[in-house]
Amino acid sequence: MFHPHSRPLAACLFAVGLLLASLPAQAGFEEGNAAWQEGKYDVALKEFTAAARRGDADASYRLGAMYAKGEGTPRNLYLAWQYFYQAVERGNLTAVAELGDLSDYFDLYLFSPDVPAPGKRGAAVKRLQRAAKKGNGNALNDLALIYKQGDGVKQDMQKALEYIHLAIEKNNPFALTNLGLMYGRGDGVQANPARAVALYQQAIEQGHPRAYTLLAQRLMDGDGIKRDVKTAVQYYNQAAEKGDVRAQLALADLLRRGVDKIVPVDSDQAVYWYEKAAQAGNLDAQMVLADMFESGQEVAANPQRAAHWYEAAATRNHSAEARYRLALLYDTGRGNLKPDPKAAARWYLEGAKNNDAQAQQRLAELYASGHGLKRNAEEAGRWLARAAAGCCGQPPFSKMVEKSPALNALSAGEKVRMFRRAARDGNADAQTTLGRWYAHGEQGLPVDRNAARQWLERAAKQNYVPAKTALRELSGDKKAGAGKKAAPVQAAPPPPARDGGQS
Repeated sequence: MFHPHSRPLAACLFAVGLLLASLPAQAGFEEGNAAWQEGKYDVALKEFTAAARRGDADASYRLGAMYAKGEGTPRNLYLAWQYFYQAVERGNLTAVAELGDLSDYFDLYLFSPDVPAPGKRGAAVKRLQRAAKKGNGNALNDLALIYKQGDGVKQDMQKALEYIHLAIEKNNPFALTNLGLMYGRGDGVQANPARAVALYQQAIEQGHPRAYTLLAQRLMDGDGIKRDVKTAVQYYNQAAEKGDVRAQLALADLLRRGVDKIVPVDSDQAVYWYEKAAQAGNLDAQMVLADMFESGQEVAANPQRAAHWYEAAATRNHSAEARYRLALLYDTGRGNLKPDPKAAARWYLEGAKNNDAQAQQRLAELYASGHGLKRNAEEAGRWLARAAAGCCGQPPFSKMVEKSPALNALSAGEKVRMFRRAARDGNADAQTTLGRWYAHGEQGLPVDRNAARQWLERAAKQNYVPAKTALRELSGDKKAGAGKKAAPVQAAPPPPARDGGQS
């Protein structure tokens, strides 16, 4: 893919109209940063906005990240794109890397549903075409992107190549890097790794951070150039210093595992670069850091820092794994991090709401045991039913109960309420189990064939084979007792009653 860039043209595209002022900007940024670290995103957004109005490049960068992730505000890629570009124009090099790392923000500006005004695509393309006619290299590069992808215009690879070569004639580093990517991948042109390397080298001469990273990758792989790990590490380091997140992550990985005798293992330096990437919002870096600090195998164990990075991954990147592992950390405690049942329940609930079957099952157990939550058998049934439905590999509802000490320890009346809730929510195994209990008078329920048949038929309608078998058995019992005087059967009220003796 092509990557966007900083350009004077961006000023005429901005819609936020942020004004510079003479007040000191750093104070608002520091207050916003402190609020962000504490998860007070609404406060952080307010402080960063005020600082950005006073010209703070770092505040503009943070606003871009918050709008991109939806922190303290609805996610809005249009505003994210604008704030990142504003940060670049104010000199924040990390924002250059973010524009590439977060995938084609120029494209998102033109074609995102977040863009409010109708006809934005055509208007933006016309502005670019006017700027391109005046020889603007950035506009030429962006037009190459548009024609290559066919977004808003008819796809035309020939035009894309014409525009990108015109941009290169204007010494545009983004165009050099983009054409290098095309030759490296064989995307629209015949693959030519050596040509890709030459283009990256030209872009490096102009100081383009992404080109350093791409050339380092080629040097590591020996693709289009002789393998040279030492030089690759130097390029990764230069790109990482310039704020390229992918370079920071790659450099951290190399330092973590080492490479032969060329790159020695250096866990402390690896953590340094992982944290740089993690602070910029990189999920992989956040998860690696959390795992390193939780396990204590490569660095000193630090459960608090592990929890910090799991929470960052969970909130900023909406990682299901991070939510669950954070909940588990608070659930069990680790080292000097004491168990926090309420925090564990809160994070299990977050995961459960997002259809994480593991979190749903554990949440059911917490409701059953009253650990961090008010004991509630019905809520246990609701969440366990959702866990059972979450994946084809899950065992039946009743088996999940049997295997869980917390769920299996419920009283007979609580089990009935739990199974009834799951049955009302459509779980066929819970319906079948309730039917059998009524058929045989188990778990404190009266023998009630009508209630048994009602639940079994509901499960059988879902083609649940055990329910069909139980229905045949119920019918067989009735025929076997046909010659005997049958005891009167009271019709059970329809589900969903809530006590242990009603359907």
